[in-house]
Amino acid sequence: MRRRARAVARLGLLVLLLTGLSGCAGAGPADTVTVNLAALTDRAVPASPSASRRILGHPGRSLAGTGSRAGTGAARAPRPAGAPAASAVTPLAPAQSARLNGISVWVPYWDLSASLASALAHAGEIAVAHPFLQEITQTATVVDQSGGQAAAVDAQLAAAHLQVIPTVTETARMDAFAATLSHPRRATALLDALVGIAAAPHVNGIDLDFENLAVGNGNPIAAARVATLYPVFVARLCARLHRIGRSCEVTVMANNSAILSGAGGLDPSVYDDAALGRAADRVQVMAYDDHTPGGPSGPIAPWPWVQSVLAYTLSEIPADKVILGVPTYGYDWSGSSGSASTVTAAGAEALAAAQRVPVRWDSADAEPFFAYLTGPRRHRVRHTVWFEDGTAVADRAVLAADDHLAGIALWAAGDEDAATWSLLAHLRRP
Repeated sequence: MRRRARAVARLGLLVLLLTGLSGCAGAGPADTVTVNLAALTDRAVPASPSASRRILGHPGRSLAGTGSRAGTGAARAPRPAGAPAASAVTPLAPAQSARLNGISVWVPYWDLSASLASALAHAGEIAVAHPFLQEITQTATVVDQSGGQAAAVDAQLAAAHLQVIPTVTETARMDAFAATLSHPRRATALLDALVGIAAAPHVNGIDLDFENLAVGNGNPIAAARVATLYPVFVARLCARLHRIGRSCEVTVMANNSAILSGAGGLDPSVYDDAALGRAADRVQVMAYDDHTPGGPSGPIAPWPWVQSVLAYTLSEIPADKVILGVPTYGYDWSGSSGSASTVTAAGAEALAAAQRVPVRWDSADAEPFFAYLTGPRRHRVRHTVWFEDGTAVADRAVLAADDHLAGIALWAAGDEDAATWSLLAHLRRP
């Protein structure tokens, strides 16, 4: 979810846009060209997942050289081309049976200006803002990665009548984190530092997004230690926060029976969802990054996968404590190596327009995609882009509403497209 390369990816997108535009402007035989791949990228699409779900009642920061999810995408084959699919993206029909309880957004430090502006502009639709600015080290040192702007950001968000619950990340990996929590003095120092963040002016609580603790070396014993120690630590923190009138949240990686087997360098079994659900006020589940850079192209949060993740989560945690993490971004895969850069939803739509290719809708996965070619005529590189637009976001919001979740959390404010807020506003109405 949290990619330090986000700013670099934006620069790459700008270069790509400029390259594509120059290729469209009368390129000669040996020049860089862009090619419409609509006929090559369309897929046959089955019935709408929204319709089937109603009948049934129903992703930053790279870690250890991987994406920030132990998703199942790395084991998948590349998505095949098929018969033509519908190219128009139809807005979600107002058919949800329940009202969406709440919307929260993350405000990351690497795109702080745009993210903060979006959160403030849509404060009327948002309940909670999570400034994603602070990191805590193994020695309990708090690092403001925004360059000292945390207090000012908190004040601006609070002035817009938003609940301000900073998200805090950690630097310690699995073995080091377990060692810290096993050491009474060091664990207490970590608690004291976190309480200090939550006790700051304009702050209503804290959200722990501890992902590095899932980075290990395939050591099940260390993972089990963290799975035992972390909920105890969270329970102690929550008790202290409640005494000063602050809320206590945790953010966890997506889990389901397939993911729990572990993939890449991440081990989501370090999260005992049931125990964390008992300890914390709310648990935010990052239901995205099923496909990530380094693996084959594919949907960021495919519909059946999200349903599977949510079904597992609800078997462990009461629905009124669960917040569904929803992405507002995508990836642009280049070639067959798995190399990919992050794109925002708005940026993906602009890229498709610049490359003069239609955005297609995959009804099986409830997510838009497109493809295009760049490079000299004899060395063209195929790009495949999957992303979550406003329609995809709204469809997942309906899922959250129908399952009576505590709400949704968008990663991240400022990445969304123009349709997102109008669709979500509709879902928030009684």
